[in-house]
Amino acid sequence: MFRKRVVFTLNNLYADIPDYGDKKVEVTEELKQLINEYTTQKTVVIPKKDRHFFQDITFRRLFSADNFRRLSRKLYHKYVLGREEEYNWISRYISMHIVKAFRRKVLSLYYSHPVQGEKYVYYPFHVPLDVQLTARCPEFFEQEALVEKIAQALPHDYKLYIKEHPAAIGGYSLAKLKHVIATCRNIRLIHPRLNSYDIIKNAGCVITVNSKVGFESIIQGKPVVVLGKTFYRGKGLTFDLEDMKELNHAISNALSNNTVDKDKRDAFLDQTYDWSYKGELYKNSSANVHNFYTSIKTFMIKSGLIDNKIYKMKIK
Repeated sequence: MFRKRVVFTLNNLYADIPDYGDKKVEVTEELKQLINEYTTQKTVVIPKKDRHFFQDITFRRLFSADNFRRLSRKLYHKYVLGREEEYNWISRYISMHIVKAFRRKVLSLYYSHPVQGEKYVYYPFHVPLDVQLTARCPEFFEQEALVEKIAQALPHDYKLYIKEHPAAIGGYSLAKLKHVIATCRNIRLIHPRLNSYDIIKNAGCVITVNSKVGFESIIQGKPVVVLGKTFYRGKGLTFDLEDMKELNHAISNALSNNTVDKDKRDAFLDQTYDWSYKGELYKNSSANVHNFYTSIKTFMIKSGLIDNKIYKMKIK
């Protein structure tokens, strides 16, 4: 969540804050600045390598000059230089994006905008096949079925706002989404270009498996119902579900307790920031490489993997 910060985990797919507990809150100036950036700019951290994925998948964007340059480079690397490609099945990758653009075109008939004064609960879709679901919470893999259960559990005067992940617009089953929207009259599929910041701000509560949106909601002081494993679960800030049979009760509690304790929130943000290290993914500058080296070394020493007395290296 924090710009130019990274978290390391050891022998565990479930990332969580170690030794979390009561701690004197000392929100640093750097942390204050990062929170202020989020609240003023209404944007979350997107790694540089992934920024082109966080765009609307229209046909105009799909057939852009930039994408043709990227495709030409991949074809040259694979068939001329004989290199392995990140997405080595290039033809399948192209066809997948054409399908996504087609789905996006069809779904434009179903997109809507928030209605002023309407009471709603917000569920942000996760990226399909993302490790957050496939490895950490496979029980929630079928998100279309999940939102149908959520819609059925809402109070009669609430709508359920759902929105595609900005990196996976058009990446969900068209048939399943159309079925859910047709079956559950209290569901609105929000236009993917709308910023989640404002949707969170006006929601009665947010429901998530383990999305970054849940973390954003905590920053905004919004109640969050957590279904899966995530680092902000069990910190006294969220309504954590142990059994889907308790969903109605959890939603009711979240809607009736619509504020987050500011002191608890600040303590959580402080410990979350302290849990992270300096380093930015996919950036190869010498300063960032040095930060990553120092951070990994510090983490390994702290974890007891190496002895600081005998492990010494210099960065040129």
